[in-house]
Amino acid sequence: MSHEELLVLLQRQWAGEISPEQLERLEAYLQGSPEHAAAAAAYRLLWEKAALPAPKPIEMNLDEEFGRLMARLEALENQPSRSQRLVLWWSRGWKVAAAVLLLGGAVWFVRQQLAPAAELKEVYAVADKHLVALPDGSQISLRQGARLRYEAENYGQPERRVRLEGEAFFTVEHHPKSSFVVETASGFEVEVLGTEFDVRAAEEEVSVLVSQGRVRLWPQGKGAGRKNTDLISKQKATWSARQPEQVQALEPDFNEIAWHTRRLSFDDAPLSEVALAFSAGYGINVEIASPEMRACAHSGNYSLDKSNAEQALQAICRVYGCRMETAPGSNQYRLVGGKCPTVR
Repeated sequence: MSHEELLVLLQRQWAGEISPEQLERLEAYLQGSPEHAAAAAAYRLLWEKAALPAPKPIEMNLDEEFGRLMARLEALENQPSRSQRLVLWWSRGWKVAAAVLLLGGAVWFVRQQLAPAAELKEVYAVADKHLVALPDGSQISLRQGARLRYEAENYGQPERRVRLEGEAFFTVEHHPKSSFVVETASGFEVEVLGTEFDVRAAEEEVSVLVSQGRVRLWPQGKGAGRKNTDLISKQKATWSARQPEQVQALEPDFNEIAWHTRRLSFDDAPLSEVALAFSAGYGINVEIASPEMRACAHSGNYSLDKSNAEQALQAICRVYGCRMETAPGSNQYRLVGGKCPTVR
């Protein structure tokens, strides 16, 4: 791991913005050597003490600077015995010492690279359906934990561009002369003129579900000019960094965006699938005890705002003859007994 990457991952960890994949990589690196952990501790100490505003950032190649510093330390080992104690100290802690020497300039450099520009507006959703109204009239509904950034002052010049981390549902106003582009951290971009669609942007995977209209997917970013894929209404696709040249078409399931629509709809779906959708939609855990019951087909429509979980589950039990078990105040529900209705 380069020193630049280590600084970036540490800063994201301290800011609470690190992804599970990045955290796993960082922890593996730190646990790989006591010297790595010591260097990280030195980074943290200086990071917390770094004063702002700082001097004008310097263009630095941290790996190159680190190499130069190590060459100087190795030269010390060849000096007379007068320096032996000093050399011994450096030989034991050279990585930490090097980190301390480099960090003075690196802290400001990395912060400048990571910090959003002054004109960027950032919105973080602490709950589902956090609504963001953009200057052009477009609306974005953020799912809990999603983060959105866009230029407030220069929005729409020359195109309407936002950056998304997490999941959001977009309702985009039609502007023929200004396309709408959703950036993701992986470089994957979604371009549209006017439509309704959902984007789920993880660190190394992006999925897009179109409700209305048409969108264009750019796996390598619109500026790369490489192969793109178009999606129209009622279509879904996913992309993975493990296969960056391929966009995979999937069967759309609009229950996936129930967090936004507040509706669940089933058409001869197995009860096992219904239980999973109820669990996600209502924020509970539904278990069907009988293996035979899990395969029973179910059709129905549910409004998450007009009925609570117990009402919906009791309605299912009346159809299938099962009983619902739960404890007061619990979000755990178990459907016991029952059988599939006889088809006449």
